[in-house]
Amino acid sequence: MNTNILGYGSFFPSVDHSDFEEKTTPDFLGEFLFFYAGRPAMKYAIDLISATKKIKTIWLPEYYCSFVKDWLSNIYSTISYYEIDPFNTAAQPDWSLFNNEKDLVIVNNYWGLKKLIVPKGARPVIVEDHSHGWLSKGCVTSEADLCIASLRKTVPIPLGGIFWKPKNSTWKGDLYNPSLFTTPTKLAPMNAAWDLMQGAMEIKAKRSTKNESKAFLEQYAAGEEMVRQNFEIHPVTLEHKKVLQHWYLKDTGSYKRKNIDYSTPFIAASKYFKVLDNKEYTPFGLLLLFKEEQDLKACRKHLISKDIYPAELWTKNTTKYVYRHLLNIHVDFRYQQKDLDYIADSINNWSTH
Repeated sequence: MNTNILGYGSFFPSVDHSDFEEKTTPDFLGEFLFFYAGRPAMKYAIDLISATKKIKTIWLPEYYCSFVKDWLSNIYSTISYYEIDPFNTAAQPDWSLFNNEKDLVIVNNYWGLKKLIVPKGARPVIVEDHSHGWLSKGCVTSEADLCIASLRKTVPIPLGGIFWKPKNSTWKGDLYNPSLFTTPTKLAPMNAAWDLMQGAMEIKAKRSTKNESKAFLEQYAAGEEMVRQNFEIHPVTLEHKKVLQHWYLKDTGSYKRKNIDYSTPFIAASKYFKVLDNKEYTPFGLLLLFKEEQDLKACRKHLISKDIYPAELWTKNTTKYVYRHLLNIHVDFRYQQKDLDYIADSINNWSTH
C-alpha cells in the first residue's frame, strides 16, 4: 500500500477504503449510532442514561485522556475519579467504590489490551470507551451496558465516533433520543472541522517534500481545535455517514498485530522502558512504558530527529505505579518491514547509548 511516507506517525493521510477487507460483521454492536467524534458520543451516552434515571456521580478513570477529562468537566459538575492500573492488562475497577443504584462508571479499554469483567448482581451503569481499542477482542466481546469509540484514531477518516449497545448488554430502553441532538445547520462547526481535516489528509497524501508538512499540520490542528471547543451533539450528515459506513468495519488492527509481532524481537532490552503488550489482544501501537518522564521526552525527541513522530499517552496524568509514562509509536497499515526495521533501529540507537 503506497501511503507516501515522508516521516512516520501523526494522523493518517487520505487512502482508499477498498484496500482493506472487512474485519467482522456488525452483529456484536447491536443498535448503534454514528457521531463526529468520541467526545460527543460519550456525552450522548451520559445524557441518554441521565434521561432515564438520576445519576449521582459520573466516575472516570484517573488515568485518562486529559483533553476528554477537561471537555467533560466543562459539561458535568458531578465527575469523580477512580484509580486503576492502566498498565496491568488484567486490572479491573474496584466496584466497591461506587453506588450501585445512582452512579455511572466509565471504563477504558486501555489501548486494546483489556477485557472488562462486568460484576454480577447490583452494580452501577457502565459505559466502556474503546477509542484506542476499536474492533479489539475486548471491544467485540464487551458486556458493558453501552459503549463508545473514536473511530478516527483507528481508521483514516477526518472525523468519526460511534455509540452502541453491545449484543450482550442488559441495558433497557431506546438507543435513539432525537432531543439530545442540536438542530442541524450547514454551518455546524463539525462540518467545518471535517472539511479542514479532510483537506489536511489529502495534502499529506500528495506531498512530495517534508517542507510541506507545516501546511497540513496547521490545517489539521485548526480542525482539532474546533472539535475540542464544540460541546453540542451535531447529527452526522448523510454524506459523512456514508464515509463512516465505508470505513468503520475495515480491518486495520491485523496490520498492527503483525507489525508489532515482527518489530518487538528487534527492540533491545532497555533500562529505560519496557514494551507493553498482551499477545491475546491487538494493541493500539508499539507501546513503550517508561519509569521517568525525562526519559520518555528524551526518547521522543530522538525519534522526532529521525522523522518518527510518536504520541505520549497521556500527559497531565499521575499514577502511583513504577512504570507510568507511555509512548505510542505508530506501526499501522502505512508501514512495511523496511519501515519497521528503521523504527526499531532508531529506538535501539537511543536506548543503548
